[in-house]
Amino acid sequence: MPVLIIRLFLMSSYYFKFFNEINSRRVNNKFNVFEGILSNPLFLIIFFSIVVIQVLIIQFGDNAIKTVPLAWDHWLICVGFAATALPLGFILRLIKVPLEDWEEEIPLIIN
Repeated sequence: MPVLIIRLFLMSSYYFKFFNEINSRRVNNKFNVFEGILSNPLFLIIFFSIVVIQVLIIQFGDNAIKTVPLAWDHWLICVGFAATALPLGFILRLIKVPLEDWEEEIPLIIN
């Protein structure tokens, strides 16, 4: 059981990174992190490539990478736990942080 908990924690940390990539698309005070996500094909290609490679490594890495495949319910636990990064990012955007003088002069160019 402890090995399973470690694996779930490790996979959840990977998926936190994936959801943080989505959250990181907004560095301003706008709340919708999904706005314009489909208009950025490079982001989508990189994002889904990383997800697919991660799944392939865990499910089929076996002896080459010394991994043990996860059951689908374990995958859902990892992804569900890591998905909490999206509402957490929303809550953090509610905290108003004053801009520095030099930040007010720089226009934000974000998709």
